[in-house]
Amino acid sequence: MAVALPGMAALGVGAGILAVVGAVKAAGLVSDAIGGVVELVGGAGRAIGEAVGGAAEAAVGAGRAIGEAVGGATEAAIGASQAIGEAVGGASRVVSEVATTVTGESIQKDDCEEKLSDCENRNRCLQLENKNCEIEKAICKARVKRLESAKEKSNVFLLKLSISLRLVKETLIRITYDFADEEKVEIYTKEIDELGVEFELEEELKAVSNELMAVTNIMKVAKLKVYEYKESRKKEKIKLENSVVSLTEEKKKINSLLKIALVEMDAAEMSLSRLNENIEQKRAAILQIVESGLQSVGFGSGENSLESSRTKVDTSGDSRECEEEVESLASTVERIMKNLNLKITQLRRSLEDSRSNNEHLQSLTKKQAQDIVENMLYIKELEDRERMLGQNVEGLMVKIKEAEAEVARWREACELEIESGKHEIEQRDIVVAILTQELEKTKTDLDISNRKLNKKEELAAAAQATAEMSLQLADSTVTRLRERAEELSKQLEEAESRYRNRYKLRHICWPWQTLKLSTATMNNRVKNVKRMLSRCKKDAVKVNSATMNNKVKNVRRMLSNCKPWRALKLNTTTMNNRVKNVKRMLSN
Repeated sequence: MAVALPGMAALGVGAGILAVVGAVKAAGLVSDAIGGVVELVGGAGRAIGEAVGGAAEAAVGAGRAIGEAVGGATEAAIGASQAIGEAVGGASRVVSEVATTVTGESIQKDDCEEKLSDCENRNRCLQLENKNCEIEKAICKARVKRLESAKEKSNVFLLKLSISLRLVKETLIRITYDFADEEKVEIYTKEIDELGVEFELEEELKAVSNELMAVTNIMKVAKLKVYEYKESRKKEKIKLENSVVSLTEEKKKINSLLKIALVEMDAAEMSLSRLNENIEQKRAAILQIVESGLQSVGFGSGENSLESSRTKVDTSGDSRECEEEVESLASTVERIMKNLNLKITQLRRSLEDSRSNNEHLQSLTKKQAQDIVENMLYIKELEDRERMLGQNVEGLMVKIKEAEAEVARWREACELEIESGKHEIEQRDIVVAILTQELEKTKTDLDISNRKLNKKEELAAAAQATAEMSLQLADSTVTRLRERAEELSKQLEEAESRYRNRYKLRHICWPWQTLKLSTATMNNRVKNVKRMLSRCKKDAVKVNSATMNNKVKNVRRMLSNCKPWRALKLNTTTMNNRVKNVKRMLSN
């Protein structure tokens, strides 16, 4: 379309030039006709002046010449008007074609603007998608941060668990050191549970699991050792109870024997008081009784004293000595009783100590059993927590992997979208560059077409001005010819009146009747000539400035209806100003 514009403009310029040439030719014909009319009128005047006798013929010739001249002038004026109409029609056609081309270019421009708007909408969509991707990326980062914070909290909790498990382990090891050897405890702590399953966990979870396994092993060891200690304490308790029972029985026997000895001593004293005479017999009986009592008790310390007392009895026979021996025997018996009482008190103390130790051990065993139960419950809770934490960690790991996969997918999608957006932006830039080039070309073409149209308008205005001038000249010549014809008719009438007045007597002999050139016929011919002149004037007046102005207005209306002419500001005022300028130039 842009290439066709210069050709159409050239055709329009050619048509305008042809129209102007036609108008100039028509003006030349009009001028020639006017010149011919003037010459004919001059010839008619000369013929009237030469001979009055040929006035009728001259008048007839003049009338014919005037009719022919007027007819030629009218034909020339009609041809000029037709040429001007054709020129204006060609200019209007060219203008309409240019308007159609400009409207086509405006449609193409609208299409380009629509494409640009589509590209802008796509860019906006891509920007919105990029913003959405950034928002989703920020959400994923926030999720990852939350998961990392939860993981850090779980790690801190696991560290606290490991610390608490170590403390429990140390306390259990300290407790078990009292009941078992250190080497055995270390061996049990180093052992791994056969039922334990190795999971692919992190270092902290592995440390917590190892601590739990060690604590469980130590708890098993402590349980076994506490059970063994309880069994040993039960055995010791049974032994102590048996010894206490035997000691109580011996005490009862000793008490009974002492009572018997005291009774016998009382009886012996009574017998001594009764039998003072037979001291030896009494002494022997007492010694036998004491020996029998001591032998029954199981003490052999009294034999030496008895032997010594026998020797003393044998050596001395005095009663004092017997009394001393009796006192010594009583003192030995008292000494033996004191020793027995001391042993009994020691046994009682040892029994009380064993009872207190047993009670203390029972309280310790109860406390240890409670501690073991609490530790077992705590260990179960820790195992449940560990299981829950393991499940939570596994779920969090799965969520983290899913989030990482989603982030990777979103990254890939964003990268693809960005690449596609860049590609589309490049294509859009290329299209925009092409469209800008096309717009520049269309602008240049429009400028060229505007210049050509301005030239055409100037040429059309000049042609219109020349046509108007030619019409004015034709009108002026017609008016002159009419005035000249009127003058000639007046001169003819005056000549006829003179001729009548001068030659009244020769009325019968004058050959006007044969020629049938009477005044009535002359008047009729003059009327016919006037009628022809009026018709020529009317025909000439038909193509006047009003019709040209109407045509110019129609062309202006057509140009104003087209959009590009509005942009070019070709309104009525500018056209009128241009027409006025052309008229002013022509008038100058």
